[in-house]
Amino acid sequence: MNTFDNEKWKAAFASLSEAVKTQMDYSAAMKIRSMRAEIFQQTVAIVNEGKYLAKSGKSVHLPNDRLMIERTVLYSSPIHLDENNSRQEKTKVKVENCDCLLAAKALLDAGYNPAVLNMASRQNPGGGVYNGAGAQEENLFRRTNLFRSMFQFAHYAAQYGLKKSPSQYPLDMNFGGVYTPDATVFRGTEQDGYPLLDEYFQVSFIAVPAMNRPDLDKKGLIAPHLTEGVKNKMRTIFRIGLLMGHDALILGAAGCGAFRNPPVHIARLFHEVMEEEEFKDRYKLISFAILEDHNSGHEHNPEGNYMPFKMEFSNNDL
Repeated sequence: MNTFDNEKWKAAFASLSEAVKTQMDYSAAMKIRSMRAEIFQQTVAIVNEGKYLAKSGKSVHLPNDRLMIERTVLYSSPIHLDENNSRQEKTKVKVENCDCLLAAKALLDAGYNPAVLNMASRQNPGGGVYNGAGAQEENLFRRTNLFRSMFQFAHYAAQYGLKKSPSQYPLDMNFGGVYTPDATVFRGTEQDGYPLLDEYFQVSFIAVPAMNRPDLDKKGLIAPHLTEGVKNKMRTIFRIGLLMGHDALILGAAGCGAFRNPPVHIARLFHEVMEEEEFKDRYKLISFAILEDHNSGHEHNPEGNYMPFKMEFSNNDL
């Protein structure tokens, strides 16, 4: 059993990324996608093997994922919560420029029971992970065993040794979501070269897709006739988390990358939904973990995605 040289991968990735950035090198961009796709195939092989050799030389055995698969739930209609659900003293809100899985580990270590938002594809689980796409959902699939939870809802389930579920993608446009309990995280960040961790950890995920390239008004905000649909997606995230007993959420700039949602408006809508009676002070902590990437600095997000969220929640006055 050979270990994975993340430093070698990291150096090659950095070199190609620089070529794309400075020279608009198409072949380098394709090589980056190929490198990411290979990481996912390696992740699948490791999960199927059930063990790996960390860089330190430690042999790490992954936990059985049968219960994760069985307890994964696909939602297609509105979720109704118990009105007596207990309230917390006051929801604390954080906006951090950090990786969502690193944020999850920090909350777990601090004693929280968090769920992480998977900013998912509506059409197929894992989005473009097979082809090396670089968005958040694909990143999660490369670093965890999430594919074992979510590929049961795809027509290719059997190719991954999974029983095909009667429920299948695409997800409902308003209320579609997938809850995955206790997925196993065993790889580090892309920035660090996807290292195999000495110690895995487990965290739950809520997959809800954002609206894809919504119509915008003259002010660059989401068109009024679409905002309720966007809010329904946010409500689905909050409801699944509460239904499953989580006291913290790790969210992100949902849809503000390739889906071209304006972060100023998405942050405001999240704030409004968090203030609704159904959700106000129901969570101990809500953290927005936001990293800038190649989808930042465009017409819909000229200041990036982090700053609009930071400004919206700067008073932390929920």
